[in-house]
Amino acid sequence: MPVPCTDEPAPQHCPRLEYIVSVAQQAINPHYRLRKIRFHRNFLEQWPHLPTWFVAPLAERVGRIRGEDSRQPSFPTSYLARSSLVFLGLRGYARFDYPGCSALSNSSSTDRVPTWAEILASMHWWTRRPHSASIAPLPIRRCTGR
Repeated sequence: MPVPCTDEPAPQHCPRLEYIVSVAQQAINPHYRLRKIRFHRNFLEQWPHLPTWFVAPLAERVGRIRGEDSRQPSFPTSYLARSSLVFLGLRGYARFDYPGCSALSNSSSTDRVPTWAEILASMHWWTRRPHSASIAPLPIRRCTGR
């Protein structure tokens, strides 16, 4: 695991209400909304100090080994909390290094653990924002055909 720069803040959890408000504003099924909040709460209970999660083995952090059934991941708490981890990264509460950032792919190999980059890419989050940045919608350009 790369050593963080000294001026880089330690990863931390966001305030509970901040995540709950964010999920409440999402246009998703109400049952799934409650599940996301429950998965986040379970993650907070298992990993109350986020820096300890970062030093855990990669397989435990990713939650599921490639080829494993998604309904029975080896480490369900981390696996089910992926959306809240993406939230932490996008809001600047945590930074994920590229080698540690990979996504679950359709590879037939069962011995390789996906990286966080693959996970984030599979969720279509390609933007890396600085720690203090806030999330803003991307501008939409109209195609005029000219």
